[in-house]
Amino acid sequence: MAIWQYTLIFIPINNFEENYKKFICQIETDYRKETYFFWENYYLNKNSITEKINSNISGCKSETKNSIFWKGDAEKFKDNDCDLIFDGDSIIEFTIRFDLRDKENTKTFIDLVLKTASEHQLKFMNLKYHFFEANRELLIKDIMESNAVKFLTNPEEFLASLTDNK
Repeated sequence: MAIWQYTLIFIPINNFEENYKKFICQIETDYRKETYFFWENYYLNKNSITEKINSNISGCKSETKNSIFWKGDAEKFKDNDCDLIFDGDSIIEFTIRFDLRDKENTKTFIDLVLKTASEHQLKFMNLKYHFFEANRELLIKDIMESNAVKFLTNPEEFLASLTDNK
């Protein structure tokens, strides 16, 4: 994951409260907590998402039996990625990262994630485990508070903050 990417994890709204209890009871890991159980008792066909991602992330696409990974073109400031994990045809994890270095790319992906969330009754989780509704103002606020924006706005200050003992 590049520092100029903003990461969103999609979470179904259905049974959120019940599944959130499972989420917070997880042991911390080196990467991030699992989100697959949010998708229990919720069906979202991978094909409906795959078509949208195919048309918005060009570059490399890699498929396995239970996953699809897209990687965009970093050199053209379209370093957009998506991870889709599924069981059969049903999605069980869905993460998207988009490049904030290009204004038009950012606008495209804000529109894409909001439309996708609205169409499929999903909400968002960021890498700090903050959950929020698929709302333009909330999304933009979260992007503006992200490490990606902090890095792009003032890289020296951001890197210096990593060594602070606060």
